[in-house]
Amino acid sequence: MFYRATPDGSLVYAHQSLVGSKKAMDRITVLCCCNAMGTDKRPLLVIGKSLQPRCFKNLNVNSLPVVYHANKNAGMTTSIFLPWLKDWISELQKKGRKILLLIDNATCHPTDTDFGNITVQFLPANTTSLIQPLDKGIIKNLKAHYRGMLVGYILRLIEEDPNFKSSTAKEISSKENVLQATQYVADSWTAVTTRTIQNCFARCGLHLPAEAKNVEAEEEEVTTIQVVENFEEFHSVDDELPCYDRRKL
Repeated sequence: MFYRATPDGSLVYAHQSLVGSKKAMDRITVLCCCNAMGTDKRPLLVIGKSLQPRCFKNLNVNSLPVVYHANKNAGMTTSIFLPWLKDWISELQKKGRKILLLIDNATCHPTDTDFGNITVQFLPANTTSLIQPLDKGIIKNLKAHYRGMLVGYILRLIEEDPNFKSSTAKEISSKENVLQATQYVADSWTAVTTRTIQNCFARCGLHLPAEAKNVEAEEEEVTTIQVVENFEEFHSVDDELPCYDRRKL
């Protein structure tokens, strides 16, 4: 995710236009995981480029609303993924639970490991966009909420803070730090509804038992604070961004 990205076009708000800017390339990687009912959304794992960014000074990392890791590329690696998975396995063992986990066939996801209480089903190569439930709208919904929060933050500063009256979106977003990004992305994950999750699993043919269904036919709603003229481009700016190192690290 380009966590500082702003629209290239104008933002229509209070009958005024805010000139946008080129996309900021500062990135984080976010791991999302949830069950088919949407009742168990795992805490997000966020990967940044620095383990102790300046904004984390005097901060207990365990107090963050996400699980935070870092490497120089801000991408997923086996050395980050395995501890995350093992912590979850330990949690499941304590509860006496067993689950089936659908996961991408990526090099950072090891296949030669005992997953204990988790039965892992690796998806066939090059099928993520076709049969991966999170890729059927859940991640898109998360990003829509995040970008709505970021643009809303920019516009509030311009409207309410005299120090930012003449600032551009890029100038303000450049002040966004990883700490603020982790809060926004965690809030965005909370905003993704069970209906959205169930619909996306259903689109992959993974239907819930009749008594558990809460699926509605209409499209998922994303409430935005503002109108972005080039919303689709802005929304999908980082869709093709590699999120893991193709080597096993």
